Amino acid sequence: MPVDSIDQPEVLMCLSPIWTEKHETAKRLSQRIKTVLDVAKSKGLRSGENPVTAIREGKVLPTVKAKVQHHDAMSWQEVPRTRR
Repeated sequence: MPVDSIDQPEVLMCLSPIWTEKHETAKRLSQRIKTVLDVAKSKGLRSGENPVTAIREGKVLPTVKAKVQHHDAMSWQEVPRTRR
């Protein structure tokens, strides 16, 4: 696909399916798409606003809360002694 024809619908088509299920991967993908489109603009291959920026600022994709996963604590009897 020519870089000058990429707009918000194409970016959303890539990000939407994984945005809530694999959020960290989707964030990294959006960063990479933004970088590619910024470089293309700097080289004169496209013009106008970066669609990734517009999607972020417009809050088009839903807010995702990170799911915290805690590990069970080690009992104090199992903690190794430290030498001083």
